[in-house]
Amino acid sequence: MRRLLPTALAAAFALSFWFQHAFIPAEGDSAFSLWSFEVVWHHFATLGAWQMFSRPFWQAPLFGNAPLGLAFSENQLYSALLLWPVRAASGSGAVALGAGAVAWVFLAYLCAAGWLRALGFRRLCFWGALLFEMCGWLQSQHPRYHAICIFLLPLALWAWTAFTSRPDVPRLALCAFLFGWIGGWNLYFQVFANLCLCVLVGLSLWRGQISVARLGALLALVAAVEWPIAAKYLELASITGGYQTASTYGAIWASLLGAAHRTLSRFGGRRPGRGCSPRRSPSGPRSGWATASSSCSRSFPAWERCARRAGR
Repeated sequence: MRRLLPTALAAAFALSFWFQHAFIPAEGDSAFSLWSFEVVWHHFATLGAWQMFSRPFWQAPLFGNAPLGLAFSENQLYSALLLWPVRAASGSGAVALGAGAVAWVFLAYLCAAGWLRALGFRRLCFWGALLFEMCGWLQSQHPRYHAICIFLLPLALWAWTAFTSRPDVPRLALCAFLFGWIGGWNLYFQVFANLCLCVLVGLSLWRGQISVARLGALLALVAAVEWPIAAKYLELASITGGYQTASTYGAIWASLLGAAHRTLSRFGGRRPGRGCSPRRSPSGPRSGWATASSSCSRSFPAWERCARRAGR
């Protein structure tokens, strides 16, 4: 019961995220997430996944077709790569994102449980993981697809805990990869993970747990994994003059569970807007993005029409 009940609750909570594919509004964060995923999937189909770090791959019909268009927002390359088979099999980008959301949210529970168990919290690790999975952040930020990938943080910390317990080369490489690849999911999480890693490395040096050479190699490998994506954002910053913050969320320390009372009804946002309303096709359920979620062989102009509607 100690394991079964929290796991069942975590699975039920994760499955509720599937319904985000039923109604995707024609504007807002959910619409833009689907739009940017479709751009990346189109590049996978036309340029190839091995070209994801090339400059042509980052060219996108976003923000006036500016160079490095993907770098104007979250690139979400790695999540798009993992969901690409689902997108190809289902023929619907929204279905792919719905399936991914279920997987990412349940992974938040599994990774948090594994990390807490590795820290020694064996009796409470599953309930602690359930609290993490159902946190107010996830419930309030779910329309922003990159925000639901919170499993990345406990997964990286779990790898760090394993590395500190036995700092051999395989665990060093795994820890470096799991800290460095976060930028392909969420740039904000990457910055936060880098800060956490710096603190953890500093504490390890102060306590003399791991040799300086191993920690230096870890930081170098993390930087090497991050660089292919970070370089694109640094290049864009040199062109545009840097990044500026237009607004903040106004979060305070007491905001940790402050939004836990919010429901998941915002997954659909409002009822579908004009031009991109959900419909059914003879082949089965279809996403509301009849244009943006059509097969990757469909043209960019169709996506541009939907993007202009989403940008109103």
